[in-house]
Amino acid sequence: MMKSHSICGTRNHREPANGFTLIELMVVVAVVALLLALVMPGLMGTLGASKLTQAGDKMAGFLSEAQSRAYGQGRPVEVRFYRVPSAEDSMQGAPAGGFFRGGLMLEYFQPGETDPRTGTAALARPLAVVRQAMVVLPEGTAMSEDAQMSTLLGLATRPSGQNAMVVETVMKTANGYEPFLPLSEEYRSFVLYPETTSLDSESKWHLAVVPETDAARPPAAVTNYYTLLVDPVTTRLSIYRP
Repeated sequence: MMKSHSICGTRNHREPANGFTLIELMVVVAVVALLLALVMPGLMGTLGASKLTQAGDKMAGFLSEAQSRAYGQGRPVEVRFYRVPSAEDSMQGAPAGGFFRGGLMLEYFQPGETDPRTGTAALARPLAVVRQAMVVLPEGTAMSEDAQMSTLLGLATRPSGQNAMVVETVMKTANGYEPFLPLSEEYRSFVLYPETTSLDSESKWHLAVVPETDAARPPAAVTNYYTLLVDPVTTRLSIYRP
């Protein structure tokens, strides 16, 4: 007796494709663009504020180190602010030589003190020693050029060429001491002594670090800044950050 076998036929079913339609994709892109438009200004502002704080802290550290060296070594330390050029200066209205971005300190040895270059002979005339490379603010930041925001960059702190030439200046390197070649002839400076400064005690002295785009703007147009205040009598350093 033959058994009958039933063969069940199979059907080919095409499953619907999973994915976005063109309209759905356009809606997603529009939503993402809208979210980015809402988030980006705040994100950029946060990043800019963080960079400015980093720049201000760097300059505060530089000034604090100069104060510590003057007090610890018991000798004058000159603080200089130099113009340091940047590729974006021309777009930001920077003067020739760029905005002020660099800080340099020089330690002064007086006649009669031991010459640091020999360690034995006494100096016959003053000597200024640059012990470390220039401190430069992070890209995108600079010191305000406005005389009200940065009184330490005012003409009152510009050294005369005659006084600047009478002191021999050298730089400490890994190989010893070499003649110091300044980045620029234009700089602003003041001197920190162990317990006071060369600044006029009747004036207020401060330095504002700002975004590079605000370096040439008046105070009313600048909302984000990091101000360093120097007490001309006690050398005390204070920070103001709105």
